[in-house]
Amino acid sequence: MTSPTTSHSSLDDFLSPRYHEAILEYVNSPYVEWFFNKDITGETNPKLGNHGFTRTIWTPFERVRDPHDNFLLPLFFQISDTIPVKNELVKARLDMTLYNPEGFMHKPHVDDKDTEHWAAIYYVNDSDGDTILYNEKTPHEGELTIMDRITPKANRLLIFDGATIHTGHSPSQHANRVIINSNYELR
Repeated sequence: MTSPTTSHSSLDDFLSPRYHEAILEYVNSPYVEWFFNKDITGETNPKLGNHGFTRTIWTPFERVRDPHDNFLLPLFFQISDTIPVKNELVKARLDMTLYNPEGFMHKPHVDDKDTEHWAAIYYVNDSDGDTILYNEKTPHEGELTIMDRITPKANRLLIFDGATIHTGHSPSQHANRVIINSNYELR
């Protein structure tokens, strides 16, 4: 995979303050229908605590699924322009994990095992529930070692090589953790 000198980058104050505030208001509005997901990482045998809410925004087969979500397209364009290689948006969704007094760690995973891509996480709200990036890439068996730990901060963008195994935590000090997860296939 073609990559920059580092395998990930975190950028604070990624969007203009007004656009970020509008996104925050949007995800908390009645226009966004959240759908319960028994396992936010897509596993077929979910563990207690792995649940959350999602909203698919963009898929390879169905571009923007709901006209209200057109509001988010400039975010995806700006993320795409930030990735250091030519790319195309292939998937995007909203994710919300809820308060868990133990700060539940979700299963380490990659978003797409079959395609070379970059992954992006845009943090919509201030929260706890760190994202963990591991040194290991997929496929991998055995123990994982932590490369970096990123704390959710409103208007922070994290981009990384999509083969990087990663995970998130449910928040233990906030009501929820809201992110916009998107994947960009290399072209």
